Amino acid sequence: MIFFILSDAPFSNEVKLSNYTMYSCGQNVETDIKKVGNTIVVAWIRGDGSQYDGNWIAMSFDGGSTWPGALYYGSNDPDCWIGDPAIAIQPDNPNIIYFAGMVYCNPNNAKGEVYFCRCTAGSNCTSPANWSCGFVGPNDNWAYFKDKPWILALGNNTVLVNFTTDKFTGNYNLAIYKSTNNGQTWQQISYTNWPSTVGYWAKDGNNIYMSYNDFSQLNNGIIYVGFLRSQDNGSTFSDIAWTGFNFGNSTYCPNYQRPAKIHDNITASSGNVAISFVDGNCKARLGVWTGSGNSLTVYQIAPSGGGSQQILPMLVSSG
Repeated sequence: MIFFILSDAPFSNEVKLSNYTMYSCGQNVETDIKKVGNTIVVAWIRGDGSQYDGNWIAMSFDGGSTWPGALYYGSNDPDCWIGDPAIAIQPDNPNIIYFAGMVYCNPNNAKGEVYFCRCTAGSNCTSPANWSCGFVGPNDNWAYFKDKPWILALGNNTVLVNFTTDKFTGNYNLAIYKSTNNGQTWQQISYTNWPSTVGYWAKDGNNIYMSYNDFSQLNNGIIYVGFLRSQDNGSTFSDIAWTGFNFGNSTYCPNYQRPAKIHDNITASSGNVAISFVDGNCKARLGVWTGSGNSLTVYQIAPSGGGSQQILPMLVSSG
C-alpha cells in the first residue's frame, strides 16, 4: 500500500519539540523525521532573519510523548551557513543516531562540505559530549559544490549517504558514499553519469533504491526522474527505470518560487517502486514500477486543470 502525502500548503499549529525559542524574524524549514521503535528523531534548519545559521535535531525516546531538549549544529564563522538536515536511526540498534547536513563557508562562492555526526548512546544522545562529527568522504576544504545529503541506515553499523556535487565532472552529479563503521571512514561507491541534483532513499527487503533526476536532455526541454537499485547492501548500483516530462520554460513553480520540478521522492514495497514528482504544469504525478521493464507508469495525482500548483509531494509505503 502506498500513501501519498502532498505538501501543497503549510501545516497548521506547530508542535513544540524543545525549549528552543522561535524568533519572530526566524523560520524553521527543510525538516526530516525518522522513527525506529520508540526512538523518534526530527531535524530542521533554523533560519534567523536572512541567515540560515544552523541545523537542529530533537529526539524522543518514548514514542514522542516527551522531547528532552534539542541539539544544534552551527558555526562560529559569520560567513558560514548551515542547511539541508538529514537524519537516520540504525534499524537494528536505535541507540545509534546519525545527523548530517551541508556547510557553506564562502559567501562569494557557493562551495560546501557535507558534515556527518554520529551518536551511539541512545537516550544520552541529548548530550553534545556523546556526538562525534566529521565530513563525508575526504575533506576537500570547500573546493567543490556539495548539497542536499540524504542518509540511509542499513544495520550492522552501515550507512549510505548521497549528495550532489560538481567534484567529478564539473556538472552536478549525485554521489554515493558508504560507511561500515558508523561514519568514521567512507568509501565512494558511485556517482551518476548524468547531471542530477537530488536523490532519496528507499529500502525493500534486500533491495536498496535511490531516486534521481536527470538533466541530460534539459536543452531539449525534458527532465527525467528514475531510480537506481542495489542488491548487495549498497556496494554497487544499477540504473533500473525512469520517465521523462516536458518541464516548460523553467524548473520553478511560480506560485512558490521554488525549483519544484527537480523533485523525485521514492518509496518501495513488495518489489514495487513509486516516485513522486512535479510535472511541467506544477502538478503532482506518481511514477510506478512493478518489477519489470525500464519505464515508470505515470499516474495523475492532482487534477490537470485549474490554477493550483503542488510542490514537494512525498511518499511512504507499508507492507
